[in-house]
This record gives sequence, structure tokens and C-alpha cells, in this order.
Amino acid sequence: MSNAKTVIKNCWGLLFMNNIVESQLDSVVSTIIAALLSFVLTNILIVLLIVVVIIGLISILMLNTKRKHTTQMLKRASQLQHNITSNLNEILVADTFKELELGLAQGETERGLQRMQKAAFGLHQQSEQLGIKLKGNRSSLFSPQESLHQAEELELEAEDLHERVERYLHDLSNIEQSVRGTGQHMRLLQDRLSVVLEQIEKIGEERGYPLDELRQQLTQVESEFKKTDQLAAFDAVQAKPELSKLGRLIEALHLRTQELQKNITIMDQIRNRLQMQEEQLLLQIEQQQMTKEGPVTLLRRTDPIIQQLNKALQSGQEVDLRTAASDIETILRQAFELVESNG
Repeated sequence: MSNAKTVIKNCWGLLFMNNIVESQLDSVVSTIIAALLSFVLTNILIVLLIVVVIIGLISILMLNTKRKHTTQMLKRASQLQHNITSNLNEILVADTFKELELGLAQGETERGLQRMQKAAFGLHQQSEQLGIKLKGNRSSLFSPQESLHQAEELELEAEDLHERVERYLHDLSNIEQSVRGTGQHMRLLQDRLSVVLEQIEKIGEERGYPLDELRQQLTQVESEFKKTDQLAAFDAVQAKPELSKLGRLIEALHLRTQELQKNITIMDQIRNRLQMQEEQLLLQIEQQQMTKEGPVTLLRRTDPIIQQLNKALQSGQEVDLRTAASDIETILRQAFELVESNG
């Protein structure tokens, strides 16, 4: 019982002490608040002045931030406009439109260059107008929101003009590449035709063949080359399909020339084989001491075939050597069978 009483007394003591501490804290807080209120009421003008100064500093800081942002936007827009004008100035004085001014461009190429030149002048004029706007625009400290809005519009206008100029430069580059590509294609075809011409001349010189029909095809290709070359010089765009056509003609002539050279080689082999077979046949006839009138007469049937092939090859015609070789082999077999049957 004595312990319980002691505990109860201690609890009451703690509660009493807590109440004292709380009352003292409340008293201190109340005293501080009262002192602050008294200071504020006593120095209200100073407090108001401090508040005004702080608000003013914050306002000036915000205005200055907006002004810097506006200035940066105007600077970016001015740089874009400067780049646009420089690019367009270079294009208008470059070699791109010289052929048009000299009257050397015709047809589709002329119309395309005229459109591109007109578009370049239009874009250049818009760029100059944008430059005038940018020079007349200055960031105002006293109307920052309006200045910022104007700067945003000018930057958007500069970016839009820059994108349109980039698309224009891409289209112009395609036309320039087409013109350069046409010239390069013509030079490649000229080199290709020169190689074929050398092959034809070599066959003619080595064999003494006139190659009339092959040369006739060569003349047609050369005539087509001259027409296409002239067209490409004045209208590169319109010349593109003609270049493809000319390329096919040259390739066809090249293949025919290669085939002719191959057939001439095979024809040499056919003649050599025929000569060897004829010598062997005459040797068998002599060994068997038989008349050679029949086998040789049969063998002479190959003469018209050889003559016809020679004539065709000399003129550069296409020939069917497979069928001719088969016919010659048939005649040789019959001649040998005749000799063997008499033996």
C-alpha cells in the first residue's frame, strides 16, 4: 500500500510539473508574439518598406528573366534569318540558274529551273521582310509579356521559313543531281559505245570482213547517241528515258558483236574439223583403192553451207551455227558410211 501511494504521488508530481512547463511556454510564446506585434505596430512604415522592396526586387528579377528569354528568342530568329538569306543569296548567284539565263536549258529542265528560280526569289523576299521585322523589334522592359509574345511569333515564323527553305534546297539538289547524273550517264554510254566500236573495227581489220549489216546497226546507234546527247545538253530531265533507251541499244549492239566474235571462232573450228575429216575420208578412199566420185560428191554438199555461213558472218549477220554444224556432221557421217560400205 505504501508503494502504491508513492507511485500515485510521483504521477501527480509529474503532472504538476508538466502543467507548470506548459504554462511557462504559453507565457513565453505570448510574450514573443506580443513583442513582434508591438514592433510591427511601432515600425509599420519600415516593415511596409521592406515588403515593397522585396516585391519590387522579385518583380524586377521576373521582368529581367522574361527580357533575357525574349532577347534569346529574337537572337535565334535573327540567326536563322541570316542563314536563310545567305543560302538563298549563294543559290541565286551560283551556276545553278546560269544555263537558264543563257538560254541553254529547254523543255522540262527549263520549266523546272524557272519554277525553282521563282521560288528562290519568293523565299528571299520573305526572308528580307522577316529581317525588317526582327530589326524593328526590341525587347521592352515595361511590356515584357507583349514583347515575349512577339518574339515567339517571330521565332515561329523564322523556323517555318527555315523548314520551307530546307525543303526547297532538297528539291533543288534533286534537280542538280539529275542534271549531273545525265551528264555522267552520257559519258558512260559514250565510253561503252567506244568499246563496242573498237571491237567491231578489230574484227573487220583482223578478218577483212566488211560487216555491212553490223555497221548499219552501229550507224543507227551512233545516230541515236547524237540525238540523245543533244537532248541531254539542253534538257537533262527529258533525256532520262532516252538515256535508258540508248543504253539498251548499245548493249544490244555489244551482245551482237560478242556473239559474232564467238561465231567466227566456232566457224574456224567447223572449217578445221571439216578439212581434217575430208583428208581422212580421202585417205580411206585411197587405201581401199575405190573411186572417190561418190563420197566426194556427197562431201561437196557441205560447200553451200560453208559459203552461206561465211557470207553471213562477213556481213555481220546472226547465224544458226548449231543447225549448220548438225547438217555438216550428217553429211560427213553419210560420206564415211558410203566408203565403209564399199570397203
